[in-house]
Amino acid sequence: MIVKNSIIFLVCTSFVIALTSCADSPDNNGNQTSDNGVIPTNTSVNAAWDGDMCEANGFIYYISGSDTGYQIIRVEPDGSNPLSVTGKYEYISQLSADQTNLYFVTANEMNVLYSLPLDGGKEREIMKGHITGLQNMEGRLYWWDSYIPSGEIKKDQTYTVNLNCANIDGSEMKSLFSATVYVESFATFDFLATKDGLYYFYGPDDEKCNLYRSDLDGGDKKKINHWKLKGVSEVFYDQGKIYYLKEHFDSFLVDNSSDMMWCSVESIDAKGRIKTVLDKVDYYPQDFGAIAYCGISNGVIYYLDITDSDGNSDTLPMDLHRYDINAKTDTVLLHNVDMGEKAVGTIYSLRGKKIKNAAGSGMFILGDDVYFATHSLP
Repeated sequence: MIVKNSIIFLVCTSFVIALTSCADSPDNNGNQTSDNGVIPTNTSVNAAWDGDMCEANGFIYYISGSDTGYQIIRVEPDGSNPLSVTGKYEYISQLSADQTNLYFVTANEMNVLYSLPLDGGKEREIMKGHITGLQNMEGRLYWWDSYIPSGEIKKDQTYTVNLNCANIDGSEMKSLFSATVYVESFATFDFLATKDGLYYFYGPDDEKCNLYRSDLDGGDKKKINHWKLKGVSEVFYDQGKIYYLKEHFDSFLVDNSSDMMWCSVESIDAKGRIKTVLDKVDYYPQDFGAIAYCGISNGVIYYLDITDSDGNSDTLPMDLHRYDINAKTDTVLLHNVDMGEKAVGTIYSLRGKKIKNAAGSGMFILGDDVYFATHSLP
């Protein structure tokens, strides 16, 4: 199985978040702050967190479920009037939508890709396969495919990673990128389908990662970075630029004076120039990163930041920040977000919405709101 080397994500799925008030919150100086302006939807943020939520046809869609089964629920923009739009499946993941259909993947022994008309009707099977990271752009579906046979791993055993695309009905499927990977390695792969083209990271390990760009049909492929990238985690696209979370590791000293791990937000332009946008955000002397979840929309980074912990607590207080990239201003929108077991399976938002029985985790920017959720405890 491909590993995106995202310790941040693995740990942060264990955070449990409970929100009491969202309208106004103290900033770093204790002043009241808010974000009442329009926050444009960013589909790359939704894709980066595995597509557990999406927006389509004036509604919000999210995955709901537990051990008894999963289904997709539709709610009004204000979070009201929940309505189930699919039957129950053993597992559902990777929501994506265009102007006419909702697309999702179910999992059993083999993943199944379905489409569901937004104006009503039953879901329709498109294809079966090992489907990961489903996205749609300009009338085409994109995903990556890999499969590691079960059983004993032999020395120098390999498997293949493919970036595929097809029409929305599953026809004319083709591979746009392919790589052979050793099973024992920790390969890095992630991609985004944007109006600008395809962007994808690949490396046989997190120390040797490259960023490529191609047209949406796979043509005109170019490597963007000049030097090898490392520690690449979630990838985002905003206003013609690529951003990514980068993980940093320091030596952990006996006197606890150095941090085991911290993270930053980096950008890279079409000429391969790398810029640190947000660096060492309250880096923390434990084995998880400071930035729990983040997303970018219209030149603004929204991120949840660990504020304090004794390292042994089941809960972690966090702040929700708004960082303006051009102005270089950082504002706390929600201060010391409480975390508790009762919040498992609930999606919260900057605007104070609360959607229960959710099965996903991450940060999602949909319409004028920022959503965040988690689904498991440490």
